[in-house]
Amino acid sequence: MKAFAVIAGVLLFVSCSQELPTSPSQTRQTLKPVTEATHAGRVRAVSPPAGCVDLSGFYDVRYEGGCPTGGYLTSWELRQNGCEFSIDVNPDLPNVRGRVTGSAVSLSMTNGFIACTYSLDGTGTVSNGVIRAKVTGPTGGPCCGSGIDTVSLVATKR
Repeated sequence: MKAFAVIAGVLLFVSCSQELPTSPSQTRQTLKPVTEATHAGRVRAVSPPAGCVDLSGFYDVRYEGGCPTGGYLTSWELRQNGCEFSIDVNPDLPNVRGRVTGSAVSLSMTNGFIACTYSLDGTGTVSNGVIRAKVTGPTGGPCCGSGIDTVSLVATKR
């Protein structure tokens, strides 16, 4: 029985001691263009087509406008699919989505949460990882009051 355990241990050691590649030239990977979702919930990163700036990543956002800015998201994690971008969509939570073409950005910010609602749309520009835009639309609830708000925003990529 001891001999069997020793042989099993040696076989395990030999099978686990295969050489791993030490340089990129030793690995054989084929890079494929990534354009859409894959199997069961796994999503590949999507490279934007020519003419669309890659906006995916984390942003710190500052606002100037009539509404107290505490009602708007101060941090965005943008995900991009082609020229379209958005943050994760959760019902009743603030949402940001838009489209980039060259350096032009169209942007929508919405929130369906009962205490603070808004639906703001507008345009802006993107340059060197900074999105500058002006959005306008109806607001409601105790956060912003009811009416129309116009907000200028600056989103800076981290």
